[in-house]
Amino acid sequence: MFKNILLIYYGVPSYRNALGIALDIAQTYHSKLSVFALDNRHYQIDCENLPDQSHFQALKDIKKYVQQYGLDIDIITACGDLGVSVTNYVEKERYDLVVIGTRPIHGKSGTVLTNAVDNLVHLLKCPVIVVKEKVLAACAV
Repeated sequence: MFKNILLIYYGVPSYRNALGIALDIAQTYHSKLSVFALDNRHYQIDCENLPDQSHFQALKDIKKYVQQYGLDIDIITACGDLGVSVTNYVEKERYDLVVIGTRPIHGKSGTVLTNAVDNLVHLLKCPVIVVKEKVLAACAV
C-alpha cells in the first residue's frame, strides 16, 4: 500500500514519535523510508559524510536508529518554506505517505494558531500522518 514514505524532520521534539510511526509503517509494508529536512542547501546528502553541526547530528542519529531495524533511508535537504519545499518534493518523487511531528502553537488568548504543518495537510495530495508531541509511538499502528 505505502511504497514510499517521507518523514519530515524540522527539529520538533515529537519527531521521535513520528519516526517510530514511520518506521513501523515502513516495516509493515516493506516501504522505502526517506527523511526530508530543511537546511540552507538543496541536495541529497551522503549520510556517512554529514557535516558536524547539531542539525546534521540529529539526521545521523535517525539514520543509525533506522539501520538497527534493517532498513536504509535517504536524507534529503532543501531550503525555503516547509510547506512549499515538501509539497514540491512529494509531488516530484511521488510519495505515498508523509509523516510529520508537530506541537500546538498557542496565541496569547490560548487559541491554537495555524502553522506550517496545517498548510502541509491542506497542500499535499497524499495521506499525511501528523504526530502530536504527547502521542506514544507504540499506539500508532
